[in-house]
Amino acid sequence: MIKRTVDDYHQLSGKYLDKLKELEKKFLITGAAGWLGKATLELLKNVSKDFPNNIACFGSAEKVIELLDGTKVIQNKLSDLESYPKEKADYLINFAFLTKEKSINLSKKEFLETNRFLSNFISQQALRIEVPNVITISSGGVYSQDRTFVESIDEDIYGFLKLEEESLFLKLSDLGKRIVIPRLFNVSGPHVYKHDLYMLPSLVFQAIKKDKIIINSQMKVYRSFVSLAELMSVVLGTFEELELGESLVFDASGTEVIEIGELALKVKQLLHSEAEILRGALNKETADRYLGSSKEYTDLIRKLEISPHSLKDQILCTALYFKR
Repeated sequence: MIKRTVDDYHQLSGKYLDKLKELEKKFLITGAAGWLGKATLELLKNVSKDFPNNIACFGSAEKVIELLDGTKVIQNKLSDLESYPKEKADYLINFAFLTKEKSINLSKKEFLETNRFLSNFISQQALRIEVPNVITISSGGVYSQDRTFVESIDEDIYGFLKLEEESLFLKLSDLGKRIVIPRLFNVSGPHVYKHDLYMLPSLVFQAIKKDKIIINSQMKVYRSFVSLAELMSVVLGTFEELELGESLVFDASGTEVIEIGELALKVKQLLHSEAEILRGALNKETADRYLGSSKEYTDLIRKLEISPHSLKDQILCTALYFKR
């Protein structure tokens, strides 16, 4: 049997992949040391002939980012972006934003000011550097439970600030940039950390490290997962379809909706058939549904000829990462 690796699952695809490989494109990545940033670096490493010289990373502190094969990439301080030369980058991918769980330990003022600074600074630098293709990662948190947009900081500070950031970056399209903004709901991929905070990594980690898979939620929980490799294939392919000055915002949400109990069973069957699933009594009156609209995302996958990543593939990729 051929032993599979993370790279077998975690790779870019689509009808524009060969073009991306042929042309030596320069990428700026902000927030590169977070798990989404690292997972994106893994993808670009496998398509760039001159990696990491075609990558410039920026974040909260200067550090060395080590990828799964030992490749090392330097992350510069975010302030160093101010001295990056004009017209020397083809893409800017922005992951720099304090996550929702950070709002628990920070004051509202600090959370607000830090994220507004990041959004303003990075969008201004994208304009100054004259990057033609700009990606900023948004969130399904921009929606209220009734699928209208969050209307105030008091309703949801994270979602409201993400909407502000979307608006800020979309203004760059009026100045001739291509802008793509995916709204993430539930994403899988290597380098995920704090596995206890995220559903799929939590279940996978328990299955391969323990004999029990514990589900703490007392309500039904429904999710739909997309892999970061599939998502970035969609995003990078979309730029080839857009003209300068055009933009696209879409929900990054898959079609396969699954309840956490069913997901735990699927994880068990794939990874540890002897594991015991433990779950308390359910409150059947309530349910947690963090789901986006999948139609536009699914249409993009089809149009751009992206290889879809099944839930099974995402589970196996996550397991390989934890087992490495």
